[in-house]
Amino acid sequence: MFSFSSAYRTLSDSGIRSTYNESLWKMKVPPRVKVFLWLLLADRLLTQVNLMLRGWPSIQECKCCQTHVLETTGHLFVLCDFAQQLWTAIQQHYNLPIISVHDNPLDFWRLNRAHADWDIIWASTSWSI
Repeated sequence: MFSFSSAYRTLSDSGIRSTYNESLWKMKVPPRVKVFLWLLLADRLLTQVNLMLRGWPSIQECKCCQTHVLETTGHLFVLCDFAQQLWTAIQQHYNLPIISVHDNPLDFWRLNRAHADWDIIWASTSWSI
């Protein structure tokens, strides 16, 4: 049976470390962007891999960079040629020393938080991808 307390427990136990979970919900971005980012960090976005896990047929091709790879959140938001070009342009525009990490969006966000405006930059860029 649904209850708000059960929904809260489910959201609280999402697997995102609580420190970052709190930072995420305190961001000054629209609520729908916060939910999107929470889904991104919890690896719950409907990427091709997550759709395949739910039984949907999938094409092993990234629609952004046209390469034959499985579309994961890590690929789509960090490793994809399109994403890397976008992050490089943002790095140059804001003069940011963006630390590139493997394919983990949480690590990418966490390790680049030294800049005061990074949360907003990361949130708006991720939302636009």
